[in-house]
Amino acid sequence: MSCCWHFILLLALPALFLALCVYYSRVNRKLASRRLPGPQPELLFGNLREVWSYDKPRSLVLRDWSKKYGKIYGFYEGQRPFIVVSDYAMINEILVKQHKNFGARARFIMQERKDGPDTKITEARGHHWKRLRTFGSMAFTPKALRNTFATVEDSATRDSALDYALVRCFRFATILLMSQKMICFEVFATVKSQIENPPNVHDAPLVIKCVWNEESSGTQHNNYYSRVNRKLASRGLPGPSPELLFGNLREVWSYDKPRSLVLRDWSKKYGKIYGFYEGQRPFIVVSDFAMINEILVKQHENFGARARFVMQERKDGPDTKITEARGHHWKRLRTFGSMAFTPKALRNTFATVEDSATRVVDEMERRQGEVDMLEYFQEYTLDVICKIALGMRDVQMFNNEYLDVCRDILSRPIRHPIFALSALFPALGDAIRAELMALASRIPNKFFKLMSMMQQTIEKRKFERQIGDSERDFIDIFLDAEIDDSEVEERHNSERKLSSNEIFFQCITFLLAGFDTTSNSLAYLTHFLSNHPDVQQKLIDEVDAFLAENETIEVDKLADLKYMDAVIKESLRHYPLGSVWLEPTDRPRAAFQSFGEGPRICLGMRLAYLEEKVVLLKLLSRFRIEKTTSTNPIKLVGSITVSPERVMVKLMKR
Repeated sequence: MSCCWHFILLLALPALFLALCVYYSRVNRKLASRRLPGPQPELLFGNLREVWSYDKPRSLVLRDWSKKYGKIYGFYEGQRPFIVVSDYAMINEILVKQHKNFGARARFIMQERKDGPDTKITEARGHHWKRLRTFGSMAFTPKALRNTFATVEDSATRDSALDYALVRCFRFATILLMSQKMICFEVFATVKSQIENPPNVHDAPLVIKCVWNEESSGTQHNNYYSRVNRKLASRGLPGPSPELLFGNLREVWSYDKPRSLVLRDWSKKYGKIYGFYEGQRPFIVVSDFAMINEILVKQHENFGARARFVMQERKDGPDTKITEARGHHWKRLRTFGSMAFTPKALRNTFATVEDSATRVVDEMERRQGEVDMLEYFQEYTLDVICKIALGMRDVQMFNNEYLDVCRDILSRPIRHPIFALSALFPALGDAIRAELMALASRIPNKFFKLMSMMQQTIEKRKFERQIGDSERDFIDIFLDAEIDDSEVEERHNSERKLSSNEIFFQCITFLLAGFDTTSNSLAYLTHFLSNHPDVQQKLIDEVDAFLAENETIEVDKLADLKYMDAVIKESLRHYPLGSVWLEPTDRPRAAFQSFGEGPRICLGMRLAYLEEKVVLLKLLSRFRIEKTTSTNPIKLVGSITVSPERVMVKLMKR
């Protein structure tokens, strides 16, 4: 009996397959039977592969087919036949004269077969379409357009007007750390809830925005973003071609190739002045020394504001850091910050710097074989900044809880969907930032962990000051000027005061800046010396002569190390690589930008030179730096700063 059933199945399966082939081949002969030319359809799929291609839009596919098959031809979207018409007389018959016979558009593949309450105007048919069309037309009468003219004119001058309208109409909630798919689901869910529980938004503008999104999605959005991406070209500025919506984000946000190297390559290709786009934000890159001097020095007041980070608030607030502040707010923070780096303040901190330098070199001596100099210099610079900037006298080198957090923040790529969303839609930055801060306590994140640790450090320092058990450090300059947050708005009271939030964020800035940049500079320098033994020998000779003349190292005497000063600056010039000026008298001041220039020159420049010279004196008086098979080539990485991935050398005792 079982054999009989097997025999029936063997006959039935081929018969079923043959029947399906006959059915689908008959379906795919619909157009051919009417003598309509067109591309050859595949069995079952029709011409789906061509018309659904991501790399070649449907409009270009149809254009090519029109050239090949004429003004009237057909194709198949799966099993659905479509006829393409390019003949003007027939188009007029279809769209105008016999509109009633051709009024219904082809339904989307997932659309219901009958119109329902959620059918959009672009898909509706018959009487349902007429109703929706009547209401939609009300928003575009001459009177309605006159009422909206001011908005249109304003949008023509403000690039992010559409983004602002979207933010006002829709609240983007709880989109932190989600995948792109989850973000889409959240947006649609939020929009649905807003429709069911209408917000307090005037109805006429909302109708216009909805019709804009539905009827003109294929043209208006493209026009908006293509207009944004023509800003630089319209001013005659060359530059890399931007992608629609994304601009040049893919290149400038790459972790494997730091931004400075990308800009260097573009400068070679496009010249000394060119532009690029970070999402929707245009940037101009200037390498002309005369213009750099105008921007940073002579006309600083007109160019003093730095570009805001994608997640930064649009206006300065109590948590704005000195690197991001503008105008009067920046001047206040700069004044307080400058007090920490006066010659007197540096002399007071010198003993701490020397002690940290001795400890890190002692630790290097305990290590046998190859060492990663970046790892040791990070320990050293973090130890210094924690002690003199934050007053953490009990912090232990090679057991510092801040180290892993700082490393993770500065080395992590910024190509995160949240940051990308802010770059693509600049006006969403404030909304996303608000959500981040609101959910900070519930989401594990390195930066929020750093904020928590910093808050504990500041509170501990305040307690030490109350009981009189603390030395004077940078943080005390800020705490001396602390004012209650409720008084910050009164300018006459806060002019020479800092709020608690301002103190908090200035300490974070000091920590991250002081940790990363100086350790990178020292790592580059040791790599440079390992590859140039002749330069290293001259430097060792200067170190030996200096220590022979001075029993102790003093701050004022470090200026006598002329060759060391030149070596440090030359290593800084290499990363990123700058121009060479053989005659010092010919070199423009703006050519050396390692610490910036003008009123915004790096606050901690003197401290950085002090740290580097002291640790080099300690290191080269005891060791010679030799390269190994792992020393070259050096790999540069980073999103925020340019950093070597590692610097492997061998330390030989002298």
